[in-house]
Amino acid sequence: KDEESVHLSKWPISEAKDTLLLLENMKAVREVCTAGNALRKKENIPVRQPLSAITIQWNNLEEYYDLIKDELNIKTIVVGNEISLDIKITPELKLEGEYRELVRLVQDMRKEKGLTPQEEISLTLPEKYSEIVATFGEDLKKTVGAKEVVLKGEETIIV
Repeated sequence: KDEESVHLSKWPISEAKDTLLLLENMKAVREVCTAGNALRKKENIPVRQPLSAITIQWNNLEEYYDLIKDELNIKTIVVGNEISLDIKITPELKLEGEYRELVRLVQDMRKEKGLTPQEEISLTLPEKYSEIVATFGEDLKKTVGAKEVVLKGEETIIV
């Protein structure tokens, strides 16, 4: 029963939920994310660098954990007495942060060259990225739209 236009469609009716509770929970989620980002800034840890855990004071936000983890780039949420970050960066987390930084760099290069998301590239990386390619190679290709990733001893990235 598709309408002729989405503009002529009626608004969907949502299941009955406590709107006030939803607003209060979202306010708490914003507080957690604001505090987490402030702690990252204080420790000079960029959001692209994944961290293992955040401790939060709210124990009723389970349905929002994915949102908080995505927003703060955190792997685990722990409920405790105060908001704090586990700022220990393991070698695995460091590598994942370097991967995210590489993706950002390649995406910026794609944009500079005026490439569309549908255009595939051949990506040539310096050997220093070999561990990232070994660990995240397939995801890297998919994320940056590369049909191949080649490692060479050169110091420049070629898109």
